[in-house]
This record gives sequence, C-alpha cells and structure tokens, in this order.
Amino acid sequence: MKTIPQVVVLDQIEAEIEQFASALRSHQTEHLTYAATTLQATVRELSSAPLRESTGTAENMVVRNRLKKIAASLLSQRESLLRHAVLTERSLAALMPASRKETYSPASGCLRWTHLWECRSSKWRIQ
Repeated sequence: MKTIPQVVVLDQIEAEIEQFASALRSHQTEHLTYAATTLQATVRELSSAPLRESTGTAENMVVRNRLKKIAASLLSQRESLLRHAVLTERSLAALMPASRKETYSPASGCLRWTHLWECRSSKWRIQ
C-alpha cells in the first residue's frame, strides 16, 4: 500500500471538518449531506491507508496535538448536529402533532389489558 504523508491527511481532514461546520451553520441540507459524505469518505480513507512513521519526537508531538484538535472538533460538530436534529424534530412536532401516543407511554393501558386477560383466562380454567 502507498503511504500517505501525515500532514497531507491531517490537512485534508481539517478542511473537510471546516466544510461540514459551514454547511451545518448554513442550514442547507444538500450541502450538509455532501459535506458529511465527503468527511466520512476521507476518514475511511485515513483508516484504511497506513501512515508514514515519523522519526522525531517533536514531529510526533505536533501530529498528536493536531489529532487531539481534530478529535475535539469532531466532537463539537457531532454535538452541533445533535442540537440541529432536536430543533428539527421539535419544529416538525409543532407543525404536525403525533396522531398516536408515544411508544413508551405509562403502562395504564397494559394494566387494563392484563387484568382483562386474567379475568378471561380464569373463566376457562378446568375445575
């Protein structure tokens, strides 16, 4: 496999993260989808290609610091995306309320059904 210089890969990932962040801030779905797909492909490419081993400890520290910065940036963008998803879900719920109750509603209906089942099953017992 061809080795990829670490600086080139890190520059590419940082550029993709910035493109994703600007797409998220602009609230344009098409750009956000494209930026997310491109970022995912870049990270997949990084994980599948072997990186060049760096020899100097100073260079290792620089790469390590950049990787920490990238990880923090990815976490920040993930949180922003989750906030965006919650806002979208709440807006949708305000426009179109749910026609059915929530899936995990209180168990009052289940208790009545269980009681009804117990009553009916006791009538059919052989004595």
